[in-house]
Amino acid sequence: MNASRAAYWQRRALLQQQSAQLRHNLEQQVQALAPAWQVLDGTQRGVAWVRQRPWVLALGLLVLARKPRTALRWGWRSWRAWRWAQHWLGGSAGSK
Repeated sequence: MNASRAAYWQRRALLQQQSAQLRHNLEQQVQALAPAWQVLDGTQRGVAWVRQRPWVLALGLLVLARKPRTALRWGWRSWRAWRWAQHWLGGSAGSK
């Protein structure tokens, strides 16, 4: 009876050790996906922001329909300015 208990506790300790190693491996693999999750979180925040302000989307589509080249040029300039400000001023919206 004592031998079977000892075998049980050894097996249990071995399984716990294996489980800890598997959890550690899973944690490392999940951390590799962190940048993708950050992008998705930022996208969700952006979509929520536009949903709260539908006039922004309507105005953007109107300008894009009327003057597509101008709208795209100013959109690109605005995007670059936003990214520059995030980088140099330490913004938190997806830069780090």
